[in-house]
Amino acid sequence: MVEITKRCVGMIDRICAEKNPVTARELADEFHVSERTVRNDIALAKRWLAERGVELCARPRVGFSFSDDERPIVDGLIAPFRETKYSEGRYLNADERALTLVGEILSGVRVSQFDEVQERLGVSRSTYARDLDRAVSWFSSHGVDLTRGGKQGVQLVIKESVWRKLAVDFLIENINGTQLLTFIMLCDFSNASIPSLSNLSFVNEMLDAEALGSIVDEVDRCLDGAGITLRDDDYVWLLCYFAVMIHRVRDGSHLDEPEVGRYDYTSSTIYDVMMGSLAKRLGSYVTERQLKTETDFIVHRIMSLTRLAEPDDISPNRASAESICGYVVNAVRQNLGFELGEDEELLNQLKMHIQAALVRMQMRHEAKNPMLEQAKEQFPQYIEVCRRAFEAVRWATGIEFTEDEVAYIAMYIAVFAERRRDAMSRIGEVRAVLICGHGAGTVTFLKESLKREFPSIDILDTLSVFEATSYDYLSVDLVLTTIDVPVPLSRPLIKVHPILTRLDIRRIGAFLKMAPIEPQPCDSVRMDELMRVISRHCNILDRDGLRESLSELVDNDDAGIIELVELPSLVDVVKRRCTDVHVEARTWDDAVRIAADKLVENGCATETFLEDVVRMRDEYGQYSVLPGGICLPHAFPNPDFELAMTLVTLDRPVTVDFSGSPMTFSCVMAISTPKTELQSKALDQLFCLLDEHPGLVADLCGASFPSELYRKFRGYCQRL
Repeated sequence: MVEITKRCVGMIDRICAEKNPVTARELADEFHVSERTVRNDIALAKRWLAERGVELCARPRVGFSFSDDERPIVDGLIAPFRETKYSEGRYLNADERALTLVGEILSGVRVSQFDEVQERLGVSRSTYARDLDRAVSWFSSHGVDLTRGGKQGVQLVIKESVWRKLAVDFLIENINGTQLLTFIMLCDFSNASIPSLSNLSFVNEMLDAEALGSIVDEVDRCLDGAGITLRDDDYVWLLCYFAVMIHRVRDGSHLDEPEVGRYDYTSSTIYDVMMGSLAKRLGSYVTERQLKTETDFIVHRIMSLTRLAEPDDISPNRASAESICGYVVNAVRQNLGFELGEDEELLNQLKMHIQAALVRMQMRHEAKNPMLEQAKEQFPQYIEVCRRAFEAVRWATGIEFTEDEVAYIAMYIAVFAERRRDAMSRIGEVRAVLICGHGAGTVTFLKESLKREFPSIDILDTLSVFEATSYDYLSVDLVLTTIDVPVPLSRPLIKVHPILTRLDIRRIGAFLKMAPIEPQPCDSVRMDELMRVISRHCNILDRDGLRESLSELVDNDDAGIIELVELPSLVDVVKRRCTDVHVEARTWDDAVRIAADKLVENGCATETFLEDVVRMRDEYGQYSVLPGGICLPHAFPNPDFELAMTLVTLDRPVTVDFSGSPMTFSCVMAISTPKTELQSKALDQLFCLLDEHPGLVADLCGASFPSELYRKFRGYCQRL
């Protein structure tokens, strides 16, 4: 007697449902298999049907079909199989089957039950064995080895904390973070029929759509109560962990041991809020000690995500660019409402600058900021925020950043703010109307919330629900309502709370990012705003004349302002044509002259460069030799210079006197620049290289040819 697989049944069902023939290609696409596999399955299906007196017709280049008389008979034969069809209502491809097995293992399916899993997947034993190998590989890639016992299958024996990490990783890998947030924003959790989030049973079990609404509310309440804001990725992690934790605790699985960290958060607001939330939700499933352990773990994780550590976060002997940058990020978040983490590239550059500043302190090499006075005048708010952040760093570590360094870091914040404004200007001003049903108080609350969270939204009008049906929405981009609107409107509608909740903010933010609003040039937006303000308070006799005069004023307003441009990297500044190896030099003067000649010969500097370098040495002392074996001579900025740096190794080290102590160098990197500020990023990267790679100079001096030297140096730069 022929045994049939679930996939064969699915193909029979598909053919039976169609009056016209179904091709092998169509079946292969639908069931995610090859046409060869389809033909093998159809051959099996033919034998199975033949035993039951039914013929499956197969016509070359036409397809597979049943006669009209046999179609009801086939439908009756496969009806019992439909009841046991795979729970997602569809057949899975190889990747989905492997992930399904991972979910089954995580769910605690015992080895003796795997025959049942194989049957539900609708595959052969050999295919199932390959799928199982891929599932085992998933665990191996996450640092967990499964216990395999031949015919007995596999077994997962790990600590609870490791299990939860695996479960959260699995959820995040198989649901796009944006997808989850969009699902939350668009889903009506009060509706009894909520769509599933995934094709994978384990994902739907952990992130049960009906329970997800209450989890979102619970997490938002905890974060709001503690005044904590998370990035989207961290928010998604917290939602997934919260869901996993609730499932596990209710199933009787608890964390093995308390969270041990450097900090004690038991007296913090977030600890009290989280403890109360978990006690309310899980109180009947845990002891007092287990509740504390669960609270400790999740609070430590939240605090590590937010970098909101107490003032003793770092000490002088463990200060790092990462931890100091956390102070800046936190100060910007609290005082300006910006999230620097949104711009990963800029945040990495900021960390690199702070790391370079720490190295300069160790080398007693003080950097001067030529734009200090301009920065004070142009960015006083950002400089004040940075001062607060570095005052906290000084209090915690004893490390004191100079005023020049503080101004440099304030300029990074200015760059972020400028990019943010550019992004908003590309979105354009969104014109909205409000529909409210509870009087002036509700309107006032909502307007204030919108003004604070979304300054780019221009509120055109406030309507009652009765006015909403007859209003002309021609000039409206978005409708925000605090009540149910009984009729469909011609514009996008978002229902919100009068005091915007976190979910409301995410919904509106998602609309602003997706809104197809025609962007206006920044100057035009600025001029329109000026004209609008003036027209509110004055009668304008000549609008064109006024606009022209304002344009001239705005154009002249940028004189003397610092230009926030992208600075060249170290690898761009070091010129291949300015490299040389094993040159002969016995004194500092000899070495610097050779490097200076390289710049002059290649048109990067004028003949005065060497004189200026020597004059700076005579005026300021031996400033150019750095610990680590590099000599970094430079002259005063000159508009006739090109931003360029040499890379020259010596045949033997040269020793100089530095404040009464001997210092040696084996590599000369002379730098010419038209403006001092242009070299700042390259120098930051150079200091970071010296800090991260103590053997840098020795390795460079080992190069036998200029091409080899340049290739080695580029390799180090790429590691940044």
